[in-house]
Amino acid sequence: MSKTEWVNMGDINFLAYGGCLVKPHFSEEELKDHESLENTFDVFYLNTEFGENGDENFAALCYVDLDDSWLPWADMLKCIGLDEEVGLPVEELVKKHSPMLLAKELVEYAGVQNFSPEVVKNDTYNRYPYSAEDFTVSDEDLVKWLRDLGAGEIVDDNKEEQQ
Repeated sequence: MSKTEWVNMGDINFLAYGGCLVKPHFSEEELKDHESLENTFDVFYLNTEFGENGDENFAALCYVDLDDSWLPWADMLKCIGLDEEVGLPVEELVKKHSPMLLAKELVEYAGVQNFSPEVVKNDTYNRYPYSAEDFTVSDEDLVKWLRDLGAGEIVDDNKEEQQ
């Protein structure tokens, strides 16, 4: 698996039940020149139980830098049952646990609004959406957006499972 492929860290049927897709923000080639950015990840957050029409989703593409100083590490680690890890530096945490899993947990704990969210719907790009409505994406726009992000394989796998 390439280091820039999306990893499904949500439900096995991602389109039906949501969760998070995660991948490194930079390719291995890009990291050769910027090793200090190896702890940066893209996290695609999806809540499929949103809206009143049955075809709406709460979705956001987030950027997570595990080295950011503001991150609520202690609270997040306690929330996921890793109390004994509180106080460890990020360098140690990423050795002991999957950095992609840590990025996902931070987004789920602290909220998408804290991670430079982006939304694409109706062929319109929205950086830093504000309201819940801004994050609301139709099923059709969701599939198109995921394909544009290079997660078409996950979309296709989910569509096969639904048939």
